Amino acid sequence: MLEYSFDRPIPIPGLQALLRQTTWANARENADIAESVTNTPMQLGVWDGDRLVAYARVITDGRFRAFIDDVVVDRSLRGAGIGTEIMKRLLERLSSVEGVFLLASDKNALYYARFGFERTTANCLAWKNRNLG
Repeated sequence: MLEYSFDRPIPIPGLQALLRQTTWANARENADIAESVTNTPMQLGVWDGDRLVAYARVITDGRFRAFIDDVVVDRSLRGAGIGTEIMKRLLERLSSVEGVFLLASDKNALYYARFGFERTTANCLAWKNRNLG
């Protein structure tokens, strides 16, 4: 039976193992992941015993804006409903926030539409710190 927890400490090596399975975060180093975990106000880990099998984090002010990021499920468990449960729990926890945002590939945008996310016409602008790689 899987355990979903907002409170259980996230093990950095376990999270790095999950992120290595992605295309967007597979090069992150332990120190950078640790800094991210320390500075993220809301995180949801999914556990199979002592093993972290899924993760998501939220950057938020708690009232007006929230950004869901790094939603990842171990590839051996994808398609089992874990991502759906993660999203339901996150959105329930964020029910008092005016706007919840996320970035998704075209393929994954259809998945997130099931939870009420809609494509926007807003320009998404990004600034990349070239000094950090």
